[in-house]
Amino acid sequence: MLLHHCLQKLQKYPYCLTATIIFAVTTTVTLNHSQSAVAEIIEDKTLPDNSQVTLSRGTFLIEGGTQIGNNLFHSFSEFSLQENYIAYFNNHTDIQNIFSRVTGNKPSYINGLIQVNPRANLFLINPNGISFGAKARLQIGGSFFASTLIVLILITAKNLVPNPKKVHLY
Repeated sequence: MLLHHCLQKLQKYPYCLTATIIFAVTTTVTLNHSQSAVAEIIEDKTLPDNSQVTLSRGTFLIEGGTQIGNNLFHSFSEFSLQENYIAYFNNHTDIQNIFSRVTGNKPSYINGLIQVNPRANLFLINPNGISFGAKARLQIGGSFFASTLIVLILITAKNLVPNPKKVHLY
């Protein structure tokens, strides 16, 4: 609900996300060659406009999400990718930033390909951790940011909280 409230406020001021201040309580991103996980990308249906994830022939097609200005928000209960699997963010070409959070209690393990349409930056946020295997690859036209970010503070002084149960609104 807190995320929904913040996104409604941001629709009135979409320029705020282009000047984002990020406060990372902790960051745990590791490269791990021995960990294994099941390929699971599951949307959590917590956004005003939810993400849609479909799996076909080893490709998770990720569409929809909540768009505010040239920023796109996705929310997943799980986000892990085995070798030979692809996570394809099929965003519009006018999207500049894709913010993808994981709200479940499992860490993300990436050992496949993450692909984004040209020019977009991808932010992958999982407070429970993110590990990259030896076969992990990125095909992104912009920058990639992976973090166990807890709070995203926007210029409007509102917080976009990946897991409202763990963090208090300031």
